[in-house]
Amino acid sequence: MRRGITAAVWLLGSACTFVGDGGTDQGPSLAEPTIMPMPTADSGAAPEPEPGAEPEPDPTPDPSAGDDGMPPDDPPPDDPGKLPPPEDPPGGSDDGETGDMEPTIEECPPSYDALLWADDAMVSGPIEMLPAVDADGEPLIAVSFDAEQGEVEFTLDLPCAGDFYVHGLVWDAAPGAYASGDPDSFYVSTGSPTEFTWRYGCQTGGSSMALTWQPLQRLDAQPCDVTPITLSAPAAGQYTLTIRNREAGGNVPSVAGIGAIAISMDETLDPATLYDPFP
Repeated sequence: MRRGITAAVWLLGSACTFVGDGGTDQGPSLAEPTIMPMPTADSGAAPEPEPGAEPEPDPTPDPSAGDDGMPPDDPPPDDPGKLPPPEDPPGGSDDGETGDMEPTIEECPPSYDALLWADDAMVSGPIEMLPAVDADGEPLIAVSFDAEQGEVEFTLDLPCAGDFYVHGLVWDAAPGAYASGDPDSFYVSTGSPTEFTWRYGCQTGGSSMALTWQPLQRLDAQPCDVTPITLSAPAAGQYTLTIRNREAGGNVPSVAGIGAIAISMDETLDPATLYDPFP
């Protein structure tokens, strides 16, 4: 069930969508944008300034600079993948001292994969759900156009203690252009007050599509010094993974978005086997 969701639903894309013979304007659509190649240093020389004139700043974004205009992040937590005790462990027994229930250690199943949609998650703040109109089934993508506002909270029902691997179905209108002002990052927390930055724009450069599956990673240093994150559950039960918007969005489709997460005990799982946006 979704809470606090913005009532208006936009269509994600770069152009207006029209339906019917008369052509009713449905507003901007979040279709797959045309991906333009990033400028390179040798793509054209700037004109020489006149003698005595102040040189004008270079407007071309430098992909290696790493500055996305956001304030410095807090130091990353030492082990953000280490989950706290589950919110409601199955079964359990009284520890005999405090009266607290100790979770039962469940045997892991042979395999475990789960696909959790943002449309089914708990949301708060200025979140809007925008359909990715070019993707299979037009999944709803959770976006916020306000910097550092808007959260999507996923509930994870993990079957046992152990390691779990997470991928996110993310929207990046300019894949790989992580230093160009293109919103492509989130804050992530795994049940503790400490968040880490997931700058997934560092991972999308090899794709020509805006909607892709990307593994959960922690940004340790700019521009793209990262650590893969593995969730380590102490027992079976419910956990939360919260994704908070980080960068302000521009005009659609320039906005960070999350459509789903895939979680698995298999480190090698291809999340496209659970949902393929472009089969």
